[in-house]
Amino acid sequence: MRHHPDHIELVSDEELVYEDNWALFDQEEYPDFFPEDTRSLRSYTSEDGHYRTAFATRESTTIDGVPEPTGICLIKDEKVVSVTETIPVDKAIPANDGSVVAIGRDATKFIAFDPTGKLVLEEEFESNAGPITISPDGRFAAVTTAFPDNAAHLYDINQREYLGRKENPSTTVVKFLEFEQVTDGYVVNTYDIHPESSLASDVDPGRTEIIDRIPAAPISNSLEFDGAGIVVEGETWHHIKKETMEDVSSDLRIPGVTLDTSCGRVIEPLHADLIFQEVQQARQSQYEICSDCKSGLLSYPTEKVEKQGHKP
Repeated sequence: MRHHPDHIELVSDEELVYEDNWALFDQEEYPDFFPEDTRSLRSYTSEDGHYRTAFATRESTTIDGVPEPTGICLIKDEKVVSVTETIPVDKAIPANDGSVVAIGRDATKFIAFDPTGKLVLEEEFESNAGPITISPDGRFAAVTTAFPDNAAHLYDINQREYLGRKENPSTTVVKFLEFEQVTDGYVVNTYDIHPESSLASDVDPGRTEIIDRIPAAPISNSLEFDGAGIVVEGETWHHIKKETMEDVSSDLRIPGVTLDTSCGRVIEPLHADLIFQEVQQARQSQYEICSDCKSGLLSYPTEKVEKQGHKP
């Protein structure tokens, strides 16, 4: 997928072609968007080269003063196949199936369209939203934000679902991201600077390396829960719900007392190696949480979550 924009000349007749980058449009079908025989727009190309976008970054008028609306054209094999009027956009990237993701020029609105030009996702961000990408098959999309959020947000376009937020592990913001196909699907690779940027040779080589690899799958929220933790014969601790702890006496290490864990085990505290009365003590300890307890406690967002705060 090409990540650098071109300019494309859209024309109503091949006789008007005078540039290498061009595509035809039907003026009768899209008279409002193309009030004249030609229009020059910004463009991105899909990875396989079959689809291109053409979009206006700002409102304009013809020489005669006729308004030229902002919007996104989808081009397949040098012919405009759909036009969707939108807010002014800074970038619109197509997938190999004709799906498109775009970011508004004001850097706060992220939008996605299916191959027919129908809007399928629209998201507003408090932090500036910048780099965007779409998987080659058009299923997944990702957008990153600047401070204070400084994270990557993933979406399943086909299902119209928010997959979650992954905070950027770097102290800088993500400047570039792309999908990579792996054995079991896709991952999103994030970078501090585009690895092929003309600036790459002038900066620390580490800045052109991958910052994070994020699987294109639901991302769980941080584990936020209360209760207690208990270690029995091993290097893991089990979670005990708060209400379970409230049902037993303060002295846990007496014969006959049992505790039900979040993974379904029944444990006798009398034989425990260690008991954490506060779950945060367990989380900060050298022990790992039981994988079955963890999977039962994870939650997944259904709506966009974003960190609020002041920019550093």
